[in-house]
Amino acid sequence: MQVEWERICCFCPNLLNPHQGKRVLVVSVVDRLKNKELLVAAGQESVVLASEVEKLGNCLHRGVNFSELSCLSCARQVVRVVHFCTVITSCCNVL
Repeated sequence: MQVEWERICCFCPNLLNPHQGKRVLVVSVVDRLKNKELLVAAGQESVVLASEVEKLGNCLHRGVNFSELSCLSCARQVVRVVHFCTVITSCCNVL
């Protein structure tokens, strides 16, 4: 019996393997993305999810068990949260 390695989202426990029934859309956490759904909220030409998480003051530590993949749902949430924090704090940072 061959055991297939389970791919899991970096941010949530979603399985990313298409053989699990419903196919989950996947994006990279460390590569530059040009996904239109992510760029609308970011207002940028491209986005790197790991960099977006760092803008929130958190760091993703690569290791043996670190998944470099995210489901598209979590990726959208990361970009939206960063955008929201930028908008909400922009008035505070004006001199």
